[in-house]
Amino acid sequence: MSILTYTIETSPHFRTMTLIVHTDGHISVRVPPGENNASVKEFVRKNTGWIERQRRSLRGSGPAPVQTVTVGEKKIPYTITYQATRKKMVINVHIDGRVEIKVPDDAELETITAFVKKNVDWIRQIIDGERKEQIPAGETREITVKGKVIPYTVRRSTRATRLSIKVHTDRSVEVVTPVAATVTDIEHLLSAKAEWVYSHVMSDARPVAVRRSFCDGEVYPLLGGTLTLQVTRGFPAVSVVKEGDFLKVGLPGGTPAALEQKTLRRAVEYTLKNETYGVVSPLVTHYTAMFGVVVPPIIVRNARRKWGSCNGRKKLLFSTHLCMLPPHLVHYVVAHEVCHMVVMDHSDRFWSALQVIMPDCRERAAELRRDSPLYQFLPA
Repeated sequence: MSILTYTIETSPHFRTMTLIVHTDGHISVRVPPGENNASVKEFVRKNTGWIERQRRSLRGSGPAPVQTVTVGEKKIPYTITYQATRKKMVINVHIDGRVEIKVPDDAELETITAFVKKNVDWIRQIIDGERKEQIPAGETREITVKGKVIPYTVRRSTRATRLSIKVHTDRSVEVVTPVAATVTDIEHLLSAKAEWVYSHVMSDARPVAVRRSFCDGEVYPLLGGTLTLQVTRGFPAVSVVKEGDFLKVGLPGGTPAALEQKTLRRAVEYTLKNETYGVVSPLVTHYTAMFGVVVPPIIVRNARRKWGSCNGRKKLLFSTHLCMLPPHLVHYVVAHEVCHMVVMDHSDRFWSALQVIMPDCRERAAELRRDSPLYQFLPA
């Protein structure tokens, strides 16, 4: 804890204790009569973070003066960068060897110093090159389990605090790692979780999702039927028209491949969003009447994890891709969310209320859980 020096000003005009940080960094505490030194000391201690922020603002923004930490026989300088939105401290060792500590805005110097000393071994390993072997983000590698070759990709995340493995609905495997994770770290995790990865990749409990490529001739499920993408190039501007079971998109000539795919994806998502809203709106009116509730605001957006939801403000939100489900499952999702306007949880009371208007709701829920990957909208 910081040891701060301060002066005390007492006056009958002061009703509460107040801290003042002067331009020269000096601290004074205005104290009403009757307060003892122990309470003043505790008041200052509780406001140490605020005092440090005020001092830094008076000094000007930017990193704090350079500090040093002893690593082996060397003294390594490091800078401190205060960030108002940061919640925890992190250490960055830059390519040029600079060591930077990013900390919350109210972090105290003693706490930062202790954090750096605790991680001295990690800093030494980075500087000495012991942990520099890393798999480039996005690179595909393979592991072999029971004779099955399983490819995987690596995604580095500044928010990740540990390594994790994700097996997506299309059976692709992704390893999410902290920025400093090494090849050895990843290989150890995959070795320990090899059986788990194999069982999920080879599982036939759920269908395999299709990863969309957004190209001419690609077919999407739509309310029990299909929607085929037709692409024509040479248009003066982008044109999107749905005609029957076809989505006709015109593109300007010479459009780069990456931009073309992005434009086609937006065209498909725009069309699906309109289709979803068109089918959901009358269903919400129908089921709110059956449940005896007022028709709520309806929002359709690109939700990845849920087909629909009902928030505490009685707004119904549906996924853009809801129209890709068969009609009986669309009915189930809408009825399910409208039922939440009556019962917000998934208790027996909820299912009893839903079964009154949809007796086979549990069977439809099981089908939706099982077959969702067939209708999910995965990007290429």
